[in-house]
Amino acid sequence: MARELNPKLAKMVSNMVYVGIMAEMLEIPQNIVEEAISKQFNGKEKAIEINSKASIMGRKHFKDNCEKKDAYYVEARDKDNNRF
Repeated sequence: MARELNPKLAKMVSNMVYVGIMAEMLEIPQNIVEEAISKQFNGKEKAIEINSKASIMGRKHFKDNCEKKDAYYVEARDKDNNRF
């Protein structure tokens, strides 16, 4: 799948396909994934774009080929500066 985006960067981008699959499995919204990608790549638009597309491909792969059978998900919570 990653080769479809950019054959030269396939090895690096393949991890983001996995991130997309896991995000879909754990019901993490795509906007949260994209915020994390933007933060990680700090304004490098090309890197943000290709990694975002890879995560979306991972989500699509999961939706098209897998079935969620567990009850696990990730839930947002309020930030507490007094806790680690």
